[in-house]
Amino acid sequence: MSVVLVALLPAIALALYLGFRMRQNMADQARSEDLRLVRFIALDHERRLDLAKNTLMTLASSSQVVSLDLKACSVLFRRVTRQNAVFANILMASLDGDIVASGIDLDRPITVTDRPYFQKILQTRQFITGGYIISRSTGKAARPMVAPVLDERGVMRAMLIGVFPVEQLGDVLARVQIPAGAVVTVFDADGTILYHFPEAPDLVGTPLASDALKRCLANPAEGTYEGRGGSGERRLFAYVRAGAGAPDETLFVRISVEEAMVYRKADQFLRRSLIGILSIMLLVLLLTQFIVSRIILHPMNQLIAATEKVEEGQLHTRSQIPYDHGEFGQLARAFDEMTDAMAQRERQRDLVEDELRTAEEKLNATLLSIGDAVICTDPQARIVLMNPVAEGLTGWPLALARAKPLSEVFHIADAQTRRPANNPVRDVLRDGVVVPAGVNVLFSRQGKERIISTSAAPIRTKDGLVAGAVLVFRDITAEREAHRA
Repeated sequence: MSVVLVALLPAIALALYLGFRMRQNMADQARSEDLRLVRFIALDHERRLDLAKNTLMTLASSSQVVSLDLKACSVLFRRVTRQNAVFANILMASLDGDIVASGIDLDRPITVTDRPYFQKILQTRQFITGGYIISRSTGKAARPMVAPVLDERGVMRAMLIGVFPVEQLGDVLARVQIPAGAVVTVFDADGTILYHFPEAPDLVGTPLASDALKRCLANPAEGTYEGRGGSGERRLFAYVRAGAGAPDETLFVRISVEEAMVYRKADQFLRRSLIGILSIMLLVLLLTQFIVSRIILHPMNQLIAATEKVEEGQLHTRSQIPYDHGEFGQLARAFDEMTDAMAQRERQRDLVEDELRTAEEKLNATLLSIGDAVICTDPQARIVLMNPVAEGLTGWPLALARAKPLSEVFHIADAQTRRPANNPVRDVLRDGVVVPAGVNVLFSRQGKERIISTSAAPIRTKDGLVAGAVLVFRDITAEREAHRA
């Protein structure tokens, strides 16, 4: 009996080692997969917020808004919210805080003087993102985005408020596969919970636990940690910071899974392996080496090798173990099902990216529908977009103007001296600031002259860098001639 026990000890030690190694691999795999998932969700949120910001800044530069044509503004806001679902509503507030235009019909007067963002934008005159609120126009939880409306002299005359519904933050979760029992939380830099999955309306708008917020703020980009869940169970957490711009634009996406769920299959495997080893070793001592090397070590090494390949990103890796191969076959089936699910998530990510590209195309359609002439450039002042109004005024079709320097297409001179005027886009790309409207003479490709009002604003990335400029101008020749008359 003692000889059997001595022969049994190495097999038991080996099974314990392999079980521990598998536990570590499964934990590492879970952390890696959770980080990959929250990175994808965070990317979706960043693109949605950037799309919303660019839409609002573009509207703030349109002639209907700058001229404070309230009826035209309401019509424009209604059309934009219908064509682009990024905002539940768009409103204009006067400097007294009263809502004077809205994309949806309001059943009562609304004021925003008590909102924290109201005083802040009056002081900064810069685009800001407010904290969690219940919108008075929609009655739903939202994050307000606010842009200043500046006149030709750069004087602030009003503000645009985009109502970004926080429930929209959960749209991407319907298109990806969330692990069973996982909890996804989206919260801002102050720790206010904006979205919770599974749905928990009583948690939205409440503060995150202070220790969890400190862990997330400790690392500026992303990280993982272990902690306790709401019911006291041990969980693995992974989080990613979405947005690297102003602090008020920052969001955190966090996912957590129970440690017991991560280690369950490894623990089951360890228990069953030990029982199998004990039974086999007690019955046939002479076959110990064969059993360990052929029945345990080989499939286990296959699983470990396959796990390492998956960690390197080779999601189509398979265990190469027959499913009828006992307990290892069951584990191999679970492993292959897991890699299939991961590959499916990758395909789902591609589908979501296609949808985001469609959303960007809708934004282009919105720009093209604006009544003013609009030209968008890249950081080198090369033309990337012109709407039909801009094509008509410059005499350049987009097909010919695309990728050309703006200076080759947009020729202007000072309206008084007739000397060549500075291109406002050059100042925007150099200084990264909004250039208020000015009056110039535009010379079209065919040599026709028009008096125009021009303004320009920067297009920024999620990191706050200038990614290009938007030039808005309109023909005021008739207005000037009428004024002279």
